[in-house]
Amino acid sequence: MLKTVTVTGADESISPWELVPIAMQYPFVEFGILMSGKESRPRFPTAKAWVEDLHLVKERHGIRLAAHLCGRLAREFLVGEYVPIDYALYGRYQINTHGIVHPFDHAKLRSTVNFLTRGGSQVIFQHDDVNSRAMLACRGPDPGDCFFSKDLDVAALFDLSHGGGILPDSWPSPLDGIPCGYAGGLSPDNVAEQIAKISKAAGDVDFWIDAETHLRSHDDQVFDLDKVRRFLDAARPHVK
Repeated sequence: MLKTVTVTGADESISPWELVPIAMQYPFVEFGILMSGKESRPRFPTAKAWVEDLHLVKERHGIRLAAHLCGRLAREFLVGEYVPIDYALYGRYQINTHGIVHPFDHAKLRSTVNFLTRGGSQVIFQHDDVNSRAMLACRGPDPGDCFFSKDLDVAALFDLSHGGGILPDSWPSPLDGIPCGYAGGLSPDNVAEQIAKISKAAGDVDFWIDAETHLRSHDDQVFDLDKVRRFLDAARPHVK
C-alpha cells in the first residue's frame, strides 16, 4: 500500500516556508532536497539563508524531509569520506548513483549507515542492478561488531530511468524484506494510473513513490507548487 509521496527538487525558486501549507494539507508528503556539494543551481539549493529557513521550518512545523545525495556527495558517502551529521533534519538519506558504477568501501559504508540508523534515519539506495552490491552490503548488523544497530535501516528505490523522468514499461516487484519506493516519469497527469500499476506489482507490501522532473516549470527553473499540489491531489485517494 502507498504510504508516502515524495516530491523532490524544492530549491531557491521558492521559499522553504511555502512548503508548510503543503505539508499541513497533505500529511503523507515528504520533501526531497537535492544535494551535490556544488554551488546553487536549479534543483540544488545551497544558499545559507535558504538552508537556515529550511531548518527553521523543520524545527517549528516538523515537515518530513529527505536528503538526496548526488554527484560528489554520493561518491564520498559510499567510500566513507562524507558522513552526514544533520540526521535530526532529514529522516531519510537517498544515495543517487543514476546508473553509473560507483566504488564503495564496505566497512566504512556500513559504519556510516549504522551511524544514521542509530540516529533514526533511513538510507535509500537506487536499485538498478548497477550499484546494488552497496545496498546489499548494508543489510543487517555485522555479527562481529556489537556497536552496530540490530538492523541497519536501508531501503531501495526503483528508478529504471536513472533519474531521467521516464516511465518504465512495467514496475518491478518489491525486494524481500527491504522497504521499496518507485520513481521515474511520474507526473500529475499519470500518477493515479501508475499508482494502480505499482500497487499491482507491489502486492500487499507497503511502498512509497517519488517525483521530480515533472514537478518543475517547462524551462526547469522553478519548483512548480501548482504541479506539486496537483500531483498530491491525484495521489491522495490511494494513500493508506
